Amino acid sequence: YQHKIVVPGNHDKGMDSKTKQGGVQVTEVTNANVLRGEMVEVMGLRVFGLPHTLDLPLGREMSAFGCGTEEEMKERAGGIPSANVDILVSHSPPWGIGDTNRTGKHCGSQGLREVVLNADQLPKLWAFGHVHESGGNTYRAKGTKTILMNAASFLRSEEGLRPPVVIDICKETKAP
Repeated sequence: YQHKIVVPGNHDKGMDSKTKQGGVQVTEVTNANVLRGEMVEVMGLRVFGLPHTLDLPLGREMSAFGCGTEEEMKERAGGIPSANVDILVSHSPPWGIGDTNRTGKHCGSQGLREVVLNADQLPKLWAFGHVHESGGNTYRAKGTKTILMNAASFLRSEEGLRPPVVIDICKETKAP
């Protein structure tokens, strides 16, 4: 691919400066844009990437890019510009949208959802993952035109990976 964007997540210890200690292999990606709370413009589309995720409800702390509280998650999400973001890629899903785990519990972030869906200008596409059980699905938050997509591909089973979700975006209108 001509352009590649990577937004790390909770398993990417070598990409999180907080966890780069004690024998963790440092991961350097040189053939893609790695976004850790940053924006990049690709083919006229402004893409913001946020790797942070709330610690799991069962008390397990995230290995990388973990946030211990909703307030910390909101603080991290506060770096998302409220204008001119065409595509938001976050590792964490928003609370209540594509975030249901295998036991039926919501694992998304209320703070992230609040920051993004209350912004002056919403992204046209919001891709996220982390909750593998809800992967491969697209959604629309009530009252918005934003398409939300849980792009998690790992199935947590012997089946391997699910096929990718493809969403075409119009270059002129930047609408999915």
